[in-house]
Formats: sequence, C-alpha cells, structure tokens
Amino acid sequence: MLPGVLRDGVQLHVLYWEGDCKESYFFEPEDVLKQTKRKDGPGRCFCCGHVADTWRQRLDNMQSTLRMCLDPHSSMFRQDVASFHCLSPKMRMSYSLRQFYTYLRAINATATITEDDVLGTAMAVERSELKASACGIEIQNWNAVPASDPRPHEQWLQSKVQDMNDAAQSRGGGSIGLLLDKDGCEVSSFGTSLPMFTVTTEPIREVLILLGGPRGIESEEIGRLIDIFSGTGTLGTRMGPGFTRGLMKIRLPGGLHHSCVALNDLLSFHDKGYLIPVVEDYKGLGEEDHRAKSAAMNRAITAWATSSLPVQGKCEALQRFTWKLQHSSCVDGAASSLNQRWAVVPGDEEPATPNEVSSYLDKLQATGRFPRDTPWRTQWRLMMSLEAIEPSRALKALRACHQRSLDAARCGQEFHAWEELGFDLDEALRSLESKKDHCPRDVRSALLKAREQTEQAEEEEDLFPDADMMQLLGELPCEQAAQLLQNHCANPQESMLYLIHSIATVIMGHQGGREAEAQLRKAIRAFLNKAEEVGRDEDAYEKLNQISNMPRRGQRWWQLPEQLALGDIPHTVPEPPGELPGGSEAETKASKIIRPRYPAAKVGAKAAAKATAKATAKATAKATAKATAKAAAKSSAAQAKTQAKAQAKTQAKAQAKTQAKTALKLAKAQPKASAKAETKRKLPLPKKLQQPPPPKRSIWLPRLQNKEESKARARISLTKKNKKKTRMQNERNEDIGGPEDQIIALSSLPEPVATRYYRMKRKMEKIRDAALDRLEDLRRQKLIEAGIGLEQIEDTRRSGRRSSQLALADGDGVPHQDDEDDRIPTSSEMATIIVNRVQLQRMLDEDPRLAEICSSDKAVDVVRRFRVDQTGDDPFEVVARLQASVAEKLNAIESIGTDLAFDEVETLRVMSQELHSALTESQKEWRAELLSVLQLASLLSNALIDLTKKIEQVQLNHTELAIRAAPLTIGKK
Repeated sequence: MLPGVLRDGVQLHVLYWEGDCKESYFFEPEDVLKQTKRKDGPGRCFCCGHVADTWRQRLDNMQSTLRMCLDPHSSMFRQDVASFHCLSPKMRMSYSLRQFYTYLRAINATATITEDDVLGTAMAVERSELKASACGIEIQNWNAVPASDPRPHEQWLQSKVQDMNDAAQSRGGGSIGLLLDKDGCEVSSFGTSLPMFTVTTEPIREVLILLGGPRGIESEEIGRLIDIFSGTGTLGTRMGPGFTRGLMKIRLPGGLHHSCVALNDLLSFHDKGYLIPVVEDYKGLGEEDHRAKSAAMNRAITAWATSSLPVQGKCEALQRFTWKLQHSSCVDGAASSLNQRWAVVPGDEEPATPNEVSSYLDKLQATGRFPRDTPWRTQWRLMMSLEAIEPSRALKALRACHQRSLDAARCGQEFHAWEELGFDLDEALRSLESKKDHCPRDVRSALLKAREQTEQAEEEEDLFPDADMMQLLGELPCEQAAQLLQNHCANPQESMLYLIHSIATVIMGHQGGREAEAQLRKAIRAFLNKAEEVGRDEDAYEKLNQISNMPRRGQRWWQLPEQLALGDIPHTVPEPPGELPGGSEAETKASKIIRPRYPAAKVGAKAAAKATAKATAKATAKATAKATAKAAAKSSAAQAKTQAKAQAKTQAKAQAKTQAKTALKLAKAQPKASAKAETKRKLPLPKKLQQPPPPKRSIWLPRLQNKEESKARARISLTKKNKKKTRMQNERNEDIGGPEDQIIALSSLPEPVATRYYRMKRKMEKIRDAALDRLEDLRRQKLIEAGIGLEQIEDTRRSGRRSSQLALADGDGVPHQDDEDDRIPTSSEMATIIVNRVQLQRMLDEDPRLAEICSSDKAVDVVRRFRVDQTGDDPFEVVARLQASVAEKLNAIESIGTDLAFDEVETLRVMSQELHSALTESQKEWRAELLSVLQLASLLSNALIDLTKKIEQVQLNHTELAIRAAPLTIGKK
C-alpha cells in the first residue's frame, strides 16, 4: 500500500464509462497532417506536437472530468482520489494520479494541468514512446482479443473490485460502488457530517464512482455493470466478487449534469463530510427505511420552521432536545462507530510524511470536526509545534484529540479543539524530544543550507521557490528528505535542477518501487534531450538544457547517491542522449548494468575518507591563497600601471598607422573602380564572365532590406490567407446555394453594385497591365545590358515616344484615366460580364452600403433575387400562365371547407396549468399580505380612536379643574 494514502480516510476511485460506438475511443497512430482526410480520433499535430482534435470520440469531456480531481487549494491532485479509469468495451486508460503528478513535476510541466498533459502523455504511452511505470498511465487495447464471456473489460473490472476489497479489508473496512442515477437517493445529510440513523462496525474505506460520458451508459451495459458491482447476476449466477457493501444509486440536487459537473459536486459534498454518512445510513437501513427516515426528518424540520413559537421558544426547544439526547447517550453508555472508524490502525509506526499531516488536518477542518476560524496566535503555535515534531507522532496526537472531541460532543461538554491539540503537541515534545533530521524544521534548515552552498543562477531562484521545494519534499519522510539535501550540499557545483530530479526519482521509488524510479529517470533525460520540444519558453528550455549538461564531480545526475545505494543491487544506466525510451534502438540494445565493487559500508567509508581529504585540502589551499594574495597585491598594482601605459602607447601608434594605410588604399582604388565601371557600361562582357541574373522576386512587394521584416510580412500574408480559407470553409450550405446560384450577369444587378464591380475590375486590370509593363521593361533592360537587339529596341522606343507625344498633343492636358474610371459602363459591356458569387460576397462584406442597397448581406440571396432566367418565351404568356395557376390553387382551397380542428398540445396544456397555478399562488400570497395590511390598519385606527377619546377626557378634566380653581383665585385677589 502506498505510504501517501490516508490510512484512516476514504479512498475514491473514478470510473468513466465511454459508450460502445462504432469504433469506441482511440488515438490516431500517426501525427495528423494537413493532408490527412480520414481522422477518427484525437492525434498529435505534425506542426506543434500538441494534441489536436480532442473533441473526437468526446475525449475532451473525459479530460475535463479528470481535471476535476485536482485539489482546489493547490496545483496537485486530491489525496483522497487515488485513480481515474476511462473504460470502454475495447480500450482502457488508467491514471494513477499521484504517480502522474510526480511525473509532471519531474519534467517541469506547467502549473495548471492541460489537455496536452492528460491526453498527450497517454498518447506517448500508447505509441511506446514512454513507459507506463514512469508516468503512472496504463493503456490496454482489446481490439484484437477474441470474444469471451465475461468480456475483457468485465474481467478487468472484476479484478479491480477484488483489489479494492482487499485494500479496504487491510484497513479494517469495506468497499462500495456509487452510481449516479436520476432515480437514486438524494445526497442530503441536513448539514451534519455524521451518520444519523445507523451505527456500523465496518466503515467504508474504498469507493468507486461510476460516471457516464455525454452518450450516457447503455441499458445493456448498465445491467452488467450493476451485476459486477453487486456480485450476482440476474439469474443468480456469480459475476465476480462484488463490493462488500454492494451498490448504491445516488442523485445530486438540480437534476441531470455533465460528468465533470457531477463529479465536482460529488467531491464538494465529500469535502464537507456529507457523502459518506448518507451512504452509511442508506446501507444500514435499506432503501425503504432510509426514505421513510429522511421523509420524517424533513417533516420534523418543516414543522419546527413553520411553528408559531417565538424565536426564544424555538431555541429553547432545540436545546432541550439536544440535552435529552446527549444525556440519554451518556447514561446508557452507547458506543459510537466513530471510535472504531478513527482509531489508530496497526502500522502507524511506519514513517509518515508532512503532507499527510497537513492533509489530515485540512480534512478535519473541512468536514467541520475542527472549527474553521482559528485565532492567529493558535495558528502560529500549532505551526511551530508541527514543524518541531515527527510527522508520525503528530498524526497520533491528531487522532487522539479528534477522538476526545467526539466523546465531549456526545456528552454535551465544551471542547476547544485547537487549544487541546496545542497542549497535546507541547506535552509530546516535553516528554520526548524529536530526533535529529526527523522533523520538518530540520528539513527546512537543510534546504536553506543547500541554497547557500549551491552555485545557482538568478533564474533558478524563480524556477524553484522555497514553498514549492518544501511541498515537493513533503512527499518524503523527513529523514530521507534531509539525507537528500545533505548529499546535495556535498557537491556545491550541482544545480537545483539536479536536486529536483533526484527528489522526483526518490519519490517515485518511495511510491512505486525501483523499476518505476529508473523509468522516470529515463523519461526526464529524454525530455531534456528532446530537441524538437515546442510549446514552451525557448530561452528557459535552453537554460535548463545547459544546466542539465553541466559536468559533475564523479557522478552522473541520474544515478542515486552513494548513501542511498542498496548494497549489491544493480543500477540500470539510462539510454544515451537523443534516444527515447521504448524506441527501436531501446528494444534492440540491452541496458548496461553496473555493479558496485564494494559493499555499501565500504563505499560509505571510502566516501567519508575522500570527503575529509578534500576538506583538509581546501582549508590549506585557502590559507596559502590568502598569504600569497597579500604579498602579491603591491607588486601587481605597480606592474598593472606600467603595463597599462605601455599598452596605451602601442595601441595609439597602431591605430594611426592603420588609418593612414586605409586612406591611401581608398585614394588609389577610387579612380580604378570608376574606370572599370565606365568600361563595363560601354562594352558588354563575354558570356563566360557574365554574372547570373538576380533571383526573381515578387513585383507586388518592394525589396526588403531586413530579413526579419520579410519574415513578419510573410507571416501576415499567411495569416490573411488562412483567415480567408477558414472563412470560406466555414460557410454553411444555405449560404453557398446550389450550382445555379453561383453566377449572375452584371446587367441584372442594381446600378450601384454593377458600377462598383466594373470600376474594381478596371482597377485590377490596370494593376495587371502595369505589372506586365514592368516585366517587359526589365526584360528590355536585361537585353540592353547583354547587347542583344539594340537597334530594334531603340526603334520601338522611338515609335512609342512619337505615339505618346501625338496623344498628348491631341489631348486637352487632362489625363483620361480618372474619366475612364468614373464613367458608367454601357449595357453592352455589362451584358458580357459574369459576376461570381464569391466576388459578390466579398464586395458585400467590404462595403456595408451595398448590403443596404441589396437588402441582404448574403450573396446567395442577392443572386436569387435579381437573377433573370433567359428563356425564349414571351413574358406576357409567362405572366398569364402564372395567373391561371394561382386562380386554380385558390379555387381548390375554397372547395375544401374551412372546418378545421386542432388538438390541444400537451406542452401548452402543461404550461397553462403551471402558469395558472403560479398565478393563483401569487394571488393567494398577495391576498394574505393585503389582509395583514388591512388588519394592521384596523388596529391602528382603533388605537387612534382610543387616543382621541383619552385626549378628550384629558381636556374635560382640565376644564373641570380650571372651573374649580377659579373661586380660590378670586378670593385671594
């Protein structure tokens, strides 16, 4: 069992079913070229090397579903999802997610996993360019396997179920299969992460989630899959071992979803702790009892919510209810299944990793078992304690603290989880100090020491930050990670890239064995030596390639350090640079095997002796260098001054001489060059000495002086052509039309459109004529330079000049070009011109005014509207026949009767009923609100009436008192 697996959690496995279509899903065996016509599956592009046409066989949905297994808080896969399997009757792809992520980190892939990483790596495995043990992807093809019962994919699924049963049994639990079905049990745990109705002694450890692709799961296949999950067939036959807890059909709130969305929702429910309690209740009670208990719970919550008690009364009722349950459980001493589920299982003495501790703590906090809001002082205290203790002891403290929190919750006592956890960790550190190089703090200090001693470039600090390095080292036990860093410090000239690769290989060996480790080394070397690698930053790739090819002290980077060598076990040397593993040369040549000459202990002793000798040599060399440097500093300063003066004088003299010589040479060479040029102009050279003509260049572009500018313009022209091709290829059939809709006479189009087309045509013809004239001038110039036919060319040139002079003399001084462009073509000229649909569409796209004139932006509609069929019939006869046919059709319609009856449409009836019920419901609510307003108004009016009566009584009392007090005031006066 892999040490990275959470031993006390639930491991999820995803089974993605792709239906049995004609060919099922597969990859193209060769790269997809531009001329490839038959393309049935995704392939690799011949140009960029990335995956192309992922939408074929709907593998785009599969890779998006796999990427739902990524951890939302980091760039790695979720630790509770172990594997992902894409299964069909003819092919299987299995991804071991942890091993696949380690491979991607080893080859320095991007932070976000793309479809090129998911499908491109699988394609490389299928083409034998990459070993399956290196990347964690297994591909199995059953096209050539003869038919059998059970079929090959069913046999594999039965073996997978058996493996999950064994893994669950080894951890003291059971396994179950989950099937997303619209008629299944809804995932609803009423906000609690504990089972509500059952107490189980066999917790769930392994879960297989079955998802269907866009086509769903066929009815024939779903029955056989259910039989394999349950272990029994329809007629009582045995269909494999089956899961220990059987099969459960579940559904998510909100109806049907795509597989990627459904898996994301299901994993979010699992993060909150709602999924497994519902499954345990369902399997413990049965389908009917579980539905009855859930309905009773819903009714109880609804009754409590709709009761007329005040808020304080509702809270007191809840407190009495919880106190009664907790008191009865404490008195009766009922045992809970959580004591067994979260108990420490055998094998906890094995070395754990820091990532296991962090994931365990995150899971407790995500499921609500530990509070989410943690004070910053407590966070700092816990972080320091977890850095200073071994991961195995930290896991024990976490489990014990969680068990005590559950006991306190059962008895109704208060329990501060974070404070208690901090006290437990402090007590563990006081009782027994952590061993050296066995805690994350020692690993961090070793990493900082390696940073200081390693000679690295500034670019590598950005490529490998400390946070990513600690996350990668967290996949290993602390003692092994510290040993790797210490070995790296022994060779300070090594780059951080070597350290990353060595960590990746050790992780692969820690998780998958030595064979997978060797294959990963080969894959890394092949990745760095692949010159055709595209799609990445070329500068960064060249730097990494230079770093990887740096010489090293006595050891190749792909070999394990001497301290990690396992005695006399042979180490395989990877293939030389330039050869990919699994190719033709790899199959013919056997791998070399190097055996160490001495045992591991002798090798370690020799290495220690060499290290001490090197250290003493370095110390003596430094002391002598300091002594000699001080003595030679004074003499070297004086020598440097004298040498600088002498060099300056010699350089000045040499520059003066060279300048004088070059001036004399230029003065002598200028008259000779001018004389040679005049002789070349006068006399033609013989054929042997004639230079070849310059290469032909386009007449549409000027001569480009810079090569970069020419490349940029070539790219622009290519992009324009590609856009034009894609625009023409993306036209729909209704936009293209039939064969009769492709041409139209220019005279049939409206006058502005015809004029615009005619002027554009004349303009293009003039450009063509100018180009031809230019070519003719170039040809004449070449003939003149060669001295051939000079008299004939001069005669034609003189005659051309006379004709042009006569034409200018006859004119009025205004050029005719503008008048010819602006004139409107005659009907005879337009009748002979045929306009193509593509040309017309181009005009409509470029000028929106023409689209407004034609009342359409599609050339097909314009052609159909303005086309006139050329027939020999009289137009009056055609109109008469059309009128007669219309009259006959009207008479036929009137003779039929108009008694028409329409049945009620079911959808409209349902819609009307729903609308009526919604309106009545809103009307009832409005009436209730209005009634409450009227009642309040009546109460307010009654209160106002009472107030006025009281005010009136006060006034009467006041007047009575005033009358009684009047005689007293008069007597006093």
